[in-house]
Amino acid sequence: IPSGQTLDASGATLVPSAGQVVQCVQFYDANTAKEESTSQVFVGSNIRKTITPTYSNSLIITQLTISMADSVSDRIKAKLRVNGVDMPGTDQYHAGYQAAMDGYGRYTPLVNQSQYTCTSTTPLEFRVYYRSSTGGAVRITHTDTSSGLTLWEIAQ
Repeated sequence: IPSGQTLDASGATLVPSAGQVVQCVQFYDANTAKEESTSQVFVGSNIRKTITPTYSNSLIITQLTISMADSVSDRIKAKLRVNGVDMPGTDQYHAGYQAAMDGYGRYTPLVNQSQYTCTSTTPLEFRVYYRSSTGGAVRITHTDTSSGLTLWEIAQ
């Protein structure tokens, strides 16, 4: 800005360039409680976060980390949904799979990175859903562990 002049942006919004972070929101629990189910239908967990996109064409980058899931006595399947609907192009193991059976480890982390392209500025709730394979007990989170879901809005 030249000497003696000022910039007044009070009546307008600066538009970010493509690829710039517009906002970041996060669910984080440093001491997660046990969350268990025997349902063979996907149920919503307490791991969820809502973001209201600033722009209708933004890209939402998701980062999910559950430090320890527990398949207890069955196979656990996990996925990330947006407003209760599967993210486009995803399948039943979108956010992870773990088996207490078949000789696999019972306690493992679930980690997922994915992306979602906005079509409006309507609020979006991203939530982890999970289910038991055959009706045995499964835990999306184990007591005294941590979980986090971070949502990044990126300008396009």
